[in-house]
Amino acid sequence: MSRIRSIKPEFFSSLDVVCLTERARLMFIGLWTYADDSGRGLDEPRLIKAALFPLDDGITVKVINRLMGELAGKGRIVRYHDPDGLPLFEITKWSKHQRIDRPSPSKYRGAFDDISTNGHGHIDEDS
Repeated sequence: MSRIRSIKPEFFSSLDVVCLTERARLMFIGLWTYADDSGRGLDEPRLIKAALFPLDDGITVKVINRLMGELAGKGRIVRYHDPDGLPLFEITKWSKHQRIDRPSPSKYRGAFDDISTNGHGHIDEDS
């Protein structure tokens, strides 16, 4: 379910953001509408593509996966699996980007909720 989110004017001059490619910046903003009120979501490139770029034929599932990798590599998201193997992502510094007045509880376990998030004692960032 898409959500209405805000973009602060300083987003466009943030050193954390300008290091990303333009497509990754757009996707980063798009993930804010895809993520739940805790900044978490299913890391399923087909669903992300359908939600964020449904009419862009040039943005394929493979491109989405590459952009998710870029965002993870630059520390904008963490990719991980819950204990049941469900692929998830969490937007880092979520509260810096968004202020949710009446947040709904997340149905996903957070990347940092448990030290053994992926069942192997470390967070899986290479999903």
